[in-house]
Amino acid sequence: MKIQPLGDRVLIEPLDKAEQEKTASGIVIPDTAEKDRLERGIILEIGGGARNEDGDIVPLLVNKGSKVLYSRPYGAEEIKIGDKKCVIIKEEDILAIIEE
Repeated sequence: MKIQPLGDRVLIEPLDKAEQEKTASGIVIPDTAEKDRLERGIILEIGGGARNEDGDIVPLLVNKGSKVLYSRPYGAEEIKIGDKKCVIIKEEDILAIIEE
Protein backbone atom coordinates (compact mmCIF):
# COMPACT_ATOMS: atom_id res chain seq x y z
CA MET A 1 0.00 0.00 0.00
CA LYS A 2 1.30 3.46 -0.89
CA ILE A 3 0.20 6.52 1.09
CA GLN A 4 0.52 10.01 -0.44
CA PRO A 5 -0.13 12.81 2.10
CA LEU A 6 -2.04 15.84 0.85
CA GLY A 7 -1.20 19.53 1.23
CA ASP A 8 1.41 20.30 3.87
CA ARG A 9 1.24 16.91 5.56
CA VAL A 10 4.07 14.38 5.82
CA LEU A 11 4.15 10.65 6.53
CA ILE A 12 6.75 9.82 9.18
CA GLU A 13 8.03 6.51 10.46
CA PRO A 14 9.01 7.10 14.11
CA LEU A 15 12.43 5.79 15.11
CA ASP A 16 12.63 3.08 17.71
CA LYS A 17 12.40 4.53 21.24
CA ALA A 18 15.56 2.66 22.27
CA GLU A 19 17.45 4.38 19.46
CA GLN A 20 16.15 7.77 20.62
CA GLU A 21 17.32 7.36 24.23
CA LYS A 22 21.01 7.67 23.35
CA THR A 23 22.62 10.56 21.49
CA ALA A 24 25.09 10.05 18.65
CA SER A 25 27.98 10.77 21.02
CA GLY A 26 26.76 8.04 23.38
CA ILE A 27 25.06 10.20 26.03
CA VAL A 28 22.10 8.37 27.53
CA ILE A 29 18.99 10.48 28.06
CA PRO A 30 17.65 9.79 31.59
CA ASP A 31 14.11 8.56 32.23
CA THR A 32 13.31 11.81 34.03
CA ALA A 33 13.82 13.86 30.85
CA GLU A 34 10.71 14.97 28.97
CA LYS A 35 11.22 12.60 26.09
CA ASP A 36 7.53 12.00 25.46
CA ARG A 37 7.10 15.45 23.94
CA LEU A 38 9.64 15.21 21.13
CA GLU A 39 10.21 12.33 18.76
CA ARG A 40 12.55 11.45 15.92
CA GLY A 41 11.52 9.88 12.67
CA ILE A 42 12.21 9.44 8.99
CA ILE A 43 9.99 11.06 6.37
CA LEU A 44 8.55 8.41 4.06
CA GLU A 45 6.34 10.64 1.88
CA ILE A 46 5.49 14.34 1.61
CA GLY A 47 2.47 16.22 0.32
CA GLY A 48 2.48 18.67 -2.57
CA GLY A 49 2.58 21.78 -0.38
CA ALA A 50 0.26 24.26 1.29
CA ARG A 51 -1.61 27.07 -0.43
CA ASN A 52 -0.80 30.66 0.52
CA GLU A 53 -3.28 33.56 0.63
CA ASP A 54 -3.00 34.09 -3.14
CA GLY A 55 -3.82 30.43 -3.81
CA ASP A 56 -0.30 29.54 -4.93
CA ILE A 57 1.22 26.25 -3.73
CA VAL A 58 4.21 26.69 -1.42
CA PRO A 59 6.46 23.59 -1.53
CA LEU A 60 7.48 21.90 1.70
CA LEU A 61 10.92 22.53 3.21
CA VAL A 62 11.47 18.87 4.12
CA ASN A 63 12.30 16.03 1.75
CA LYS A 64 11.51 12.35 1.55
CA GLY A 65 14.17 10.39 3.47
CA SER A 66 15.07 13.22 5.87
CA LYS A 67 15.51 12.39 9.55
CA VAL A 68 13.54 14.89 11.64
CA LEU A 69 12.74 15.94 15.18
CA TYR A 70 9.03 16.55 15.62
CA SER A 71 6.37 17.26 18.16
CA ARG A 72 3.48 14.83 17.97
CA PRO A 73 0.29 16.89 18.15
CA TYR A 74 -2.80 15.54 19.89
CA GLY A 75 -4.57 15.20 16.53
CA ALA A 76 -1.80 13.19 14.86
CA GLU A 77 -3.13 10.37 12.73
CA GLU A 78 -1.46 7.03 13.41
CA ILE A 79 -1.61 4.43 10.66
CA LYS A 80 -0.04 1.05 10.05
CA ILE A 81 1.62 0.27 6.72
CA GLY A 82 2.58 -3.38 6.60
CA ASP A 83 4.42 -3.92 9.89
CA LYS A 84 5.42 -0.23 10.30
CA LYS A 85 3.58 2.17 12.58
CA CYS A 86 3.59 5.64 11.05
CA VAL A 87 2.11 9.07 11.74
CA ILE A 88 0.78 11.77 9.44
CA ILE A 89 1.44 15.28 10.72
CA LYS A 90 1.57 18.79 9.32
CA GLU A 91 4.94 20.22 8.32
CA GLU A 92 4.56 22.91 11.00
CA ASP A 93 4.88 20.18 13.68
CA ILE A 94 8.39 19.35 12.43
CA LEU A 95 10.88 21.23 14.60
CA ALA A 96 14.19 20.40 12.91
CA ILE A 97 15.94 18.34 10.26
CA ILE A 98 18.63 16.11 11.79
CA GLU A 99 21.87 16.04 9.84
CA GLU A 100 24.45 13.46 10.83
